[in-house]
Amino acid sequence: MITENQGILHKICNAYTSPSERDDLFQEILTTLWQSIDSFQNKSKLSTWMYKVALFTALNYQRKEKLRSYDPLPETVVMDKTSSDEAELVQIAIQMLRPEERALLILQMEDYSYDEIAEIVGISVSNVGARLTRIRKKLKEIIEKI
Repeated sequence: MITENQGILHKICNAYTSPSERDDLFQEILTTLWQSIDSFQNKSKLSTWMYKVALFTALNYQRKEKLRSYDPLPETVVMDKTSSDEAELVQIAIQMLRPEERALLILQMEDYSYDEIAEIVGISVSNVGARLTRIRKKLKEIIEKI
């Protein structure tokens, strides 16, 4: 189960922690998954349930560790605004989003349907669409500023 879904778990860790804390968060996610496996009720795909558990674990971890003060932009990236690597710019811009915005965007990037995103995050399907539209606009503005 972990092996099949470890890619998405690592993406969550990368999105919500500094490089020095990624292993700690990954271990916390694994522990939480292990402790809560009995709560899986086969009402959704296993990967959807795992993502939901991992996402909420990451958000709680971030709050607990007060990572909001963490600056996701290394000085070298801030100074090198001529970087032409689009993937790097997108990653930097995603790190600048609020945690809730990152969660929605990452889910969409992982090809989850609006229905699945709504289930994971706990909002309506129409709200998913509206928020993603705002997030994409904000992401575009951030990239233009970089």
